[in-house]
Amino acid sequence: MSVTVNMWSKKPGELEHFLRSFYQTEVKISGDARQWIEEYKNPLKSVDIISALMDNRHKFDIVLYVQVGQEDLYRITEENYNDVIKGIFILFYDKKLIFC
Repeated sequence: MSVTVNMWSKKPGELEHFLRSFYQTEVKISGDARQWIEEYKNPLKSVDIISALMDNRHKFDIVLYVQVGQEDLYRITEENYNDVIKGIFILFYDKKLIFC
């Protein structure tokens, strides 16, 4: 199962600006792109970008949604993002790794 991260912004160049900052490298997407979607086959890797955007939400005009598998989109907000991250870990963390 995967986690898909969906970002939307009405502000031109905003997605590219955030992604360039997150990846710390040049990111090429259309300057007028209003949507960016990335599917994470390793769902735990989605936590990094979710955390980065939410920790810097005051700097970017971006709306964030996640989708687990084929379920509905779920909006990530300041109030719920910690619970969403905990939920991702609960759903996908292999407890067997603790004992290795």
